[in-house]
Amino acid sequence: MAQTIIQALPYPQMTTVQRNALVGVVIGYIIYNTDTLLLERWNGVAWTSEGVLSTLKVGNVVGGDYSEFLADGTLRYRGDATVWKDMVSNLFGKRLFSTAGKVNYDYIENALVFAPSGVITDENDRVSGNQEINHEFKIGVNITYLPHLHWWQQVTSNTIKAVIFTLRYRVQTNGGAKTTAWTTITANAGTDDIWDFTALVDGLYNQITSFTPFAITCGLSDTIQFQMCRTDAQTGNVSATFFDFHAMVDSDGSDTPLTKTP
Repeated sequence: MAQTIIQALPYPQMTTVQRNALVGVVIGYIIYNTDTLLLERWNGVAWTSEGVLSTLKVGNVVGGDYSEFLADGTLRYRGDATVWKDMVSNLFGKRLFSTAGKVNYDYIENALVFAPSGVITDENDRVSGNQEINHEFKIGVNITYLPHLHWWQQVTSNTIKAVIFTLRYRVQTNGGAKTTAWTTITANAGTDDIWDFTALVDGLYNQITSFTPFAITCGLSDTIQFQMCRTDAQTGNVSATFFDFHAMVDSDGSDTPLTKTP
């Protein structure tokens, strides 16, 4: 039967009493404490597990881009190690204020239909939603969000309609006063599209069009409220399937059910 030989660094093993009896210990000396079941390092003043087992950093630590495992097993991403994730809002199935405006449902295609010349301040013309900043998302000051709309873009004779979607948003901060003001941004078909379909045959294509990125100050479980409509004057309707924010993830969750250390 084959055997596996495991080799490990031979750290001296001793109790806390034996450790404290050591003399002439050099800075950086490491022992395994059989009382605490931890590796401990002498920093010149005291014995500490800091920098030994309390935190594990992997990556370009000096440059500030690394993944970090804390003592309790929590994972954090620092610097450019931060990853992006979708905060998805399914627009289909939400109750509309009225079907008399510029937005309605296509129950055959499972899509939201936008008519032209909508007005963002008119509740009849828009669709709305709330998005929680979930526990894994980055919080703090100047946190960037990239809103995107997924929709079907019509290509006719190598051209597309100059469709404009208008979005306004505001952030409700837990523990703070209600935010009443909205910030308005737009997404323009043709200039803000992810893909260029103009060279393809006539038809409908799955397009993603980006709104202007924005930065906010936010905390754990704060709420981003949004309202959206179509505001161009081009003839004909267009259909959308869902809306999402691309946001930065810097951990696998929060430190406690209600708090998170940035």
